[in-house]
Amino acid sequence: LPRHTLHCVAYHGYCFHSKV
Repeated sequence: LPRHTLHCVAYHGYCFHSKV
């Protein structure tokens, strides 16, 4: 898996990049 994965939070309605 890539270190930078785009997570979309349906609860808040926005997407953010997480370094996992």
